[in-house]
Formats: sequence, C-alpha cells, structure tokens
Amino acid sequence: MEDRLGTTGSSLSLNEIDTTQNYLRAGDNSAMAMTIPTTKTTTNSALCVLVNGRRIQQRYELLTAGPVQVCRVPHAKNIIEKIRFSRFLRRWEDHDISLAHNEILSKTPEGYLDRPILYSSIEDIAIWSKAKMIETDCHFCIRIVTNECVYFFQMNSMNLRDQWFHSILWKRNKLKFERILRTANRPEILLREMTNMIDFALTTPIENPEIHHFPLEIISEILQQQQFNLPRYVHENVIVALAPLLEKNYPSPEICDFFSRHCRDSPRSHIVIEMFTPVVQRILKHNTDFGKYPRMRIFVQEYLLALNSQNDGLRVVQEFIKKIHGPTMICPFPRVLSNFVSVCLAAIYNFFEDRKNFKFEDKQSCRAYEEETECQLVCYTKMLETMSTFDDWRPHLGLLLQSIPFPDEALTHDRFIEIFKNVVKYVVEDTRCEVHQTVLGIREGKEGWFEMFCLGGIACDDDGEMFSLMLSKLISCCCRKKRFLLSINKLLPALMLLALRENHSSLETLCAMLDLDAVENRDNKLQLISTLQSTSTGLKMYAKVCERQIALRELQQKGGPRKLTLPSRSTDSDLTKLLSSGSFGNLECLSLAFTNVTSACAEQLIKLPALRYLNLWSTQFGDAGLELISEHLNRLQVLNLCETPVTDKGLAYLTCMKMLRKLNLNSTHLSPLTFETLKKTISMWKLCLKRFSVMLVCRRMSTTSRNSIIDNAIKHLAINYQKEFDQLQKHENENSFERIQYLKTILQKTKKREHILQDINETKKLSNENDQDDDMSKMAVDELIRLQSNLTAIDNEIFDQVLPHELADNDDAELEVTAGVGGQEAMLFAKELFHMYENYAGFRKWSFEVIEYDQTDIGGLRQGKAFLNGLDVFKSLKYECGVHRVQRVPQTEKSGRIHTSTVTVAVLPQPKDIKIELPAKDLLAEPIRARGPGGQHVNKSESGCRLTHLPTGTVLERQDERFFNLNKNLAIKAMKNKLYQMQYDEQQALLQRTRKQQTGSGNRNEKIRTYNIPQNRISDERLEENVHHVSEFLHGTHRLHAMIEELKQQDRLHRFIELTNKSSS
Repeated sequence: MEDRLGTTGSSLSLNEIDTTQNYLRAGDNSAMAMTIPTTKTTTNSALCVLVNGRRIQQRYELLTAGPVQVCRVPHAKNIIEKIRFSRFLRRWEDHDISLAHNEILSKTPEGYLDRPILYSSIEDIAIWSKAKMIETDCHFCIRIVTNECVYFFQMNSMNLRDQWFHSILWKRNKLKFERILRTANRPEILLREMTNMIDFALTTPIENPEIHHFPLEIISEILQQQQFNLPRYVHENVIVALAPLLEKNYPSPEICDFFSRHCRDSPRSHIVIEMFTPVVQRILKHNTDFGKYPRMRIFVQEYLLALNSQNDGLRVVQEFIKKIHGPTMICPFPRVLSNFVSVCLAAIYNFFEDRKNFKFEDKQSCRAYEEETECQLVCYTKMLETMSTFDDWRPHLGLLLQSIPFPDEALTHDRFIEIFKNVVKYVVEDTRCEVHQTVLGIREGKEGWFEMFCLGGIACDDDGEMFSLMLSKLISCCCRKKRFLLSINKLLPALMLLALRENHSSLETLCAMLDLDAVENRDNKLQLISTLQSTSTGLKMYAKVCERQIALRELQQKGGPRKLTLPSRSTDSDLTKLLSSGSFGNLECLSLAFTNVTSACAEQLIKLPALRYLNLWSTQFGDAGLELISEHLNRLQVLNLCETPVTDKGLAYLTCMKMLRKLNLNSTHLSPLTFETLKKTISMWKLCLKRFSVMLVCRRMSTTSRNSIIDNAIKHLAINYQKEFDQLQKHENENSFERIQYLKTILQKTKKREHILQDINETKKLSNENDQDDDMSKMAVDELIRLQSNLTAIDNEIFDQVLPHELADNDDAELEVTAGVGGQEAMLFAKELFHMYENYAGFRKWSFEVIEYDQTDIGGLRQGKAFLNGLDVFKSLKYECGVHRVQRVPQTEKSGRIHTSTVTVAVLPQPKDIKIELPAKDLLAEPIRARGPGGQHVNKSESGCRLTHLPTGTVLERQDERFFNLNKNLAIKAMKNKLYQMQYDEQQALLQRTRKQQTGSGNRNEKIRTYNIPQNRISDERLEENVHHVSEFLHGTHRLHAMIEELKQQDRLHRFIELTNKSSS
C-alpha cells in the first residue's frame, strides 16, 4: 500500500488557510518518513485573540493523563458502510488515558482501548467538528486514523479538546523527531530535521518546559556524537536554527562546546555577532552559576575573544559592555557585573596558568607565543577598565577586586599592571568613601591595593605615583584617623622617602601622624621629624604642627572647671572659641544637650583628655563624630546620645570603648540586631544595657494602667470560674466532666500567675534595698527580666484558652487600597500605602499577588487589589481596615500649604472553596409524567424526575432522557450547580457588606490613623499614642509590625474584658 500523506497543524488560528508543520506517515512496514509541508485548510483549534491590535495565540498546558470518552469504528470502504458504521458513535466508553512515550494507553485496557494506540500507527489526527458527525450529541471530538481503525475521543469543552489535540500532536512528533535524528547519518538530513523540530517546538501552542528542553537535549546528544564529522556549513546552519530557541533558554554544555569551537575556528564569522550576541546577553543578564556550568563561562570567554578579533576589536568589546549596561545611569540587571568579573578573573588566571605550564624550545617561540596570547590578556583587562568607568558598577567592582584575586605573576606583568592601574585610579578618584576605601585591605592584617602600589611594592612601577594618588585621596577624605595612621606605620620608610622628594600627600600624612600621636616608637618619631625638616615645604608644615601641639598642651594643662554646660543653640564655632580661651585639663563633665553642634565638634572634643561624661542629647551629632570620639576618648564612661541621628553604622564603633558604663540610646535608629551584637561584643556593657532596658520595663509596669487592667480582669475571671467550678463539683455528672477539666486548667494558670506577681514585687523590693550593690542589682535585674517573660507567657496562655477563636483568622485575604478625598495627592499616598503592605508581606514571608493596579498619569494609584497568602494574613491585616489620613505638603504645592488627603483600606477574608455534598436523606426524587412533544414515551410514561432539596426547599424537574434514572442523575447535577450558585451569591453579598463597613464613606473624620509628614509623626486613633519615623514606618517592616502587634494585644484585651464582664453579670 502506498504511503499516505497526513498533515497536522501546530498552530491553528483564525486564518482561512492554516500552514501546518510536517507530520508523520506510516506504510505497510510502519517505517517513519517525512512528508512535505502543505497548506491544507484545517479546523481552527488554537484560537488567536486580538489584544491591542496584536494577534495573540492561545496557549495550552501539556496533558499527559485524564478522562475522555472513546469510540472506535472500522474503516469504511464506501458510503453505505460509512452510514452503517455511524451507529457505533451512539455508544461511548469512559477511559482514563495517558500519553506514554511511544503510545496512548488506558488505565483499564478493555473495550475500545483493549490495546494501546501506537504513535507510529497513527496516519492522521484532526479535530472532528459537530457538522461532520452523524450523531448530533457528539460535540467536541478528536478523530485519530490508524492503519486498522478510526478512534474518536470526546471531551466536555472546546478548550479541553484543543488541549488534548495539541498534546497528542506533541507526543507523536516528539517520537518521530527522536527516531529520525538518532538514526540519520547524512548531514543534510540532520540539518533539515533539526530545523523542522525547532520550528515545531517554537510554533506549537503547548506551554511546558519540556517543549524547549527536548530539542536542546536531542541536539546536544547529536553534537556530542558527531562534533567532528559535520562540515562547516552545517555548523552555521545549526547555529542559525538554534538561535530563536536559545532566546529564552540556556544552552547545554554540549551546545556551549559547539559554540566555543565555532568562535575559535571562525572568530570573524558574521554568525558570531548576529547569532551569539543574544545568547551571551541572556547568560550575562540572568543568574548563572559558572561554578556549576563552567562550559558556559568558557563560551562567553571565547565569544569575547571573537569580538576582540574583529577590526578595532577592543572598541567592539567596549561597545558590547556599554550595550549590556544600558543607556541609563543604573544598570537594570544586577547580575551582569558579577558575571563579567567572573569571566575576566577566570580568563586571566587561566592565562598565567597556561603560561607556566607551557614549555618553550627557544626564545623565538616564546616571543611568538607571548605576542599571540597577550592580546587575550589585554582584552580581559580592558574589560575591567571599561567596567570601572560606570558609577553604579564601581562600588561592587571595588569590593570584588578588594581581595586582589589575581596570581602573583599578574602583579608583576608590565602590560597587565599598565592597564589595571587605570581601574584602581577610577576607584580611588570616586567621591564615595565606601568606594575608594576598597583599595585598603579587606580585613586587618590583609594587604590591599594600597600596599601593592606602595613604593617598593610588588605592583609599583611608577616610583610611587599611584600610591601618592591613593594616599592623597584617603587622607583628605575619610582616613585621617588614628586607626588608619597606626596601620601604615609599616609603610613609614616609603612615606619618608616620598616626603624627601617633597611629595605633598606624604608630607601631610607624616604631619597627621604627629598630630594624632600615631607613631609607634620614639626612634621612628625622631626620624620622621628629621625627614620633615629636610625640605622647605616639610619644615613649614612641621612648624604648624608644633604650633598646634603647643596650643593643645595649653588646653590640656591642669586647671579649669570640672563641669561645663553650653547654653542651648550653641554651635561648633562657639565650642571652638570656648576651648581655645584657656585650660581645660580638669574638664570631666561636658553637657552639649539641646545645642546645634554637629559631628564637626568631635575634632575639639578629642582634645579633652580627662573627659568622663559627655551629654549630646538632642543634637545633630552623627556617625562621623561618633567614630572619631570612639578612637580617642577611651576613658569616656557616660555617653548620652538620646534623640541624635546616629545609626547602626556609627554605633558599631562603640565596641572599642572599653571604659563605657552608661549609654542612653533612646529615640535613636538603633536596631534590635545591633543592640544584641553590642551586648555580645562588649561584656562590660551587659549590666548597664540590661539595666537600661529593664528600668524602662519596670517603669512601664509601674506607671501604665494596662497591667492593672489585666490583673483586675483575670482576678474577676478567676473568681467567677471558681464559683462555677465549686457548683459543678457538687453536682458532677457525665455532661459536666469536660467543663470541670477546662475550669480546672484555667484556675491552675491563674494561681501560677499570682505566684509570679508575688515574686516580681519581692524582687523589686530587693532591688531597691540593694541599689548600691552592683552584683545584687544585676541579679535582681536578671530575675525581673525572667519573671516578666513568664508573666507575659502565662497571660497569653490564659487569653488563648478563654477567648473564642474567630473563624476567619486563618483565612487568606484580599487587600484593597483605594484613593479617597484629596485628588491626585490621595492617589500618590495610596500608591505608597499599597507598596507598604507589599513590603510588609515580604517581611512576614507572605505571598503577594497583584490582581488590579489602576495607575494614574503622574504615578498615583486609584485602586489596587492584591491576594495575600500566608500564616495569619487576615488575623494581622484586619486591623488596617479603615480610613488612613495623610497630612503633608504636596510636591506640586508652591505656597507650602499642608494638604489633608485620605485613603481607604479594606481587607476581606478569602472565601473557602465551596463544596456541595448531597446526601440521600436530603433529597426527595419523585417520578413525573413528561410533558410536551416527543412521542408516546414522553406523554404516557412517568420517566421524568422532580427533585426536591429538603433543607432549602429547592425544586428541579428533568425530562430530557427516556428513563427515570437518567433524568434523576441530570437533576442531581443541576441541583449541585444551583446550590453552588446560591452559596456563591451569599458569599459575594457578605463581602460587599464587609467592604462597605470597613471603608465607610472615606471622609477625613472617619480616620483610624493619621500620617503627619511635616511633624514626622503617626497617630493611631485606636491606640491613642504617637510614633515617629514615618519614612521607616512606610517601608512596611518592623515599625508597622510593632503597631499591628500592639493593636492585636489591645483587641485581645478588650475582648477579654468584655468576656469577663459577661461572665460576672
């Protein structure tokens, strides 16, 4: 029998003519062969939708198993047999089929599918429309023609039918391509089949990772087997065919080797730039683990070398890097720099390793090898230089290169140092301290680029010119500190040699070492002074140093006041004038509270040797000043930084102040993590920091009324429960056993709580009696912390057992943020609130799925909706429902007036999935006589069914079928649908009522919280208290979490009090 051509469409659209892909045909010998593509008109299955004028093809998930209805008919030789065989279409069998690797199987191999359908036996597969079916009840069918019979698969919907159709097509063609490509030997056949396979994978509407991974795996296997047998033109055609597939996929290791070999063999081929560039860009822009995929890194290296071999290659490589970075100031791809640096460092390391292992016969061959390979070193080093020209890349680049990740041979290579010196120059000349400080060692005792380029260093080839540039930048900016000057004492010979050559930065550094007494021994100090006196410039600078030393000795002479307080609104210049007016050697206590001093005054404070107490309350003293006094005021014992702008960065310097005993960090940016770090780092602080924290706890325990309210409520509850317990014990029976056990557990916890309260009172009394004894006070403080923790834990246990559980607390939530009164300003604030809750979801490890985001032209938000999923989502966010009011000066306001706007927030619990169960006892099925036209069986037999749902009284009738049982089954399905719709409508109505109650009218007087931006204050009407740091609060992290937890506790307290009042009444 001749081979019959069968074609299938991989992407059926709304076009009149559907271009189809190549399909499989089978002859008598079941041999696999290729057919010619045709333009046969087929049924539309993968519908195309017009979106904004563009045709978007519908996508389907790959199906591998599922239920279908199956019918099988023999081949019809003529029209009479076709009509006779059509009666088989009236009987369908239910099968649960699965698409295996070679065949279509049924989990119950019987009936029509008693044997599997081999993909190789399928001659044609198509969508069979209703118009072609003689039996009109067959709606959504697939027709599969084999060499033995014809199968019909029927589905419930058009979408499911199309999904099965394209899934079977994919499995069938996957097997075809796999067999052909693994058995073909001729290059032209391999190339043609590869192209067809890639085209089919790109055009099929199936959406699954297997669709793109399968062609890559097959091609990788073929390239590995025949990597040296394919001619060059096949190489190029394979690369052209693979290019569109690799736009969204990474190349496999075998494909990377294939690409690398092409870059080495044909570096100036047009394929390199046209086809490899998108692939390399994807590798560099996305997360790539070069340690796990080293061949991918080698491919990128070979691609860069191929670019370098073009005309004006270095410029081409630089343009490629600039294109990857983009035209903006900040590169939108954070992984690009790390991947670039990884490629360059690995290439430079391999260059010097190969150079060590390569053995030369004579000098001429050695020179030829160096000339050939040096261009590679220049290429990668120039890449580092180009990367250092971008401001946004420079901080991270400096950190990556701070550890000197190069072999020693590279640091002594003239050409490498000549180019890399420009990288260090860009880093040093950066104005940001965190950037130019990366030339120093990565840790104490580790040498950095500063030591490498020092005069006499391993990388110095310019008589200290680069070293002088680095020294000048560091001394003039952020390293004029004693700690740094002490660390460079080992470089003192080089500094003195440069000073003898009248290098200004070296002279300035030597003077700074004398000013801050940063010379390690007297001999070095005398030699340093002699060096300064050897030149005219140095002599002048040394004279100024002597004048400053004389003034400092006069200031530090014994005498003057022991305590000094500056008036409010004093400035740094006022403090400087005061300290220059006499001797302050006896000054031990200095108060600068409520003045206008800044970190600049630290230069004067470090001149006071006897200072023990320093009060900087409510000043602008920041991190820079804190760093300076931590280096010099080692005898400081009391430091007050209350309401100062110090942050964790500056507070970390306090670890070196070993004499510090008391520290006030109230109303600062101290984070809990830094607080714990300081406690672990400095053992001397443990006592005073714990005392400070516990004093606040004890003060709150004694001054606030919250604990007294809890005490009274629990006391009343215990009395009522004790009465009920006594009564139930007198009349104990089986019904009261569980209640008695419950009351007994609560009463045991209340008695335990009373014992804890007695211990707290006794410990406070003991602490007050032994206030002068540090050891006893420390023990009392530790005991108070433990007891307070136990009291909080027992209170929470009582609340959890007494308070009823709210049903919706464990539900997911839908968040709605809507702009209220205030126009565009309200919309801008709505956007800030929406992102605040998005950040809070990340802080709590919740999923946050945006479902609606109606943005304005200026970037505001009219309304935003999101689904949140996680632990205690609704339980936490339900306290955010209501009107949020903001008071601030809008960006568009020219007169500086404060505007008031509102935003409404609604948090709705996500309804549970509706499950309809119809037990037989809730249903009443009655036979009825069918009505209407249709023959004698309709009008004379009671084949209809009237079904009544007894709990709701819903009644349905069905008479479509000829038999009562069939009509009953249809009525039950219809009843489930109707009950589902009723419950769904009820849920939606409840959500609408909840939304209306939460948001109200959105007016300003319905506020629950006010954000006052000019005063940096947040007022919550329910807590009746204010918090500050609005910007941090809007970040949606720990400050928002703290307020939500406070609202939770207040709500639990109110519910507990209401419960105790009801029980007492």
